[in-house]
Parts: sequence; C-alpha cells; structure tokens
Amino acid sequence: MKLSDSLVKNMVVTADLLNTINGGMSLPSTKMRKLEDCYELDVVAPGLSVENLKIEIHNRHLSVFHYLNYKAPNHTNEQEGAPNIVHLMPIPFDVELDSITALYEGKHLKVIMPFNELAEGYFRSIDIDTV
Repeated sequence: MKLSDSLVKNMVVTADLLNTINGGMSLPSTKMRKLEDCYELDVVAPGLSVENLKIEIHNRHLSVFHYLNYKAPNHTNEQEGAPNIVHLMPIPFDVELDSITALYEGKHLKVIMPFNELAEGYFRSIDIDTV
C-alpha cells in the first residue's frame, strides 16, 4: 500500500502541532463553580496568551478555544489555523445569556455566567382539558 505525499505531509503537520518531542502542548485545566449569583468557569491554559483565547456561544453551548497556527504544507509562507477546544459545555437554563462576561486575571480566565432571576422559582399549575 502506497501513501500519497499529501497524506504524509498532513500527518506530519498534525504530529508536529500536537507532539511532545517538539515542545508539545500543555493541557488546560477547567473548574466550574456555582456561586450565590452566578456560575463561574475558571480556565487555566498554560502557554496561551489572552489574545489567543476565544469565547463563543452557539445554541446555548459555551466554547472556549484557540487556534493552532501552522505553516501550510504547500511550500508557501501562508499561515493556517485549526481550532483547539479548551472547554465546551452546555449553558445551564438559569443563566442570563446576554450578561455572560469574561475576565482574565493572573493566569486565570474567568467566565462569569449570571443567573436569570426570572428562571428561578417559576411555578404554574396547568389545568387538564377533556375532549
């Protein structure tokens, strides 16, 4: 079985991005806490600067990620990137989506997810209709 040159080059690029021989990658640490008025996601990602981290919300899912940049294997000077997920989680129903903020202090990224006060304590009795 013969491997194509492009397949081998792509495998080498992937191995170079993630291997530990060439410096490798350190794994981020995440911790979720429930406080009095919010959830707090604490992310420690050694080796990543705050400028490289991205936070997005898609359909009630929060993702914290960064791009792994590498030189394109087609012998040009172009840089390409592949997203690397640091943390992905569903956002709890009692969070006010429009009020989510992030703060970087020291080496910690803190994502603050305030509670939606309207989501708490809701109760309603529903009558059952008969046909």
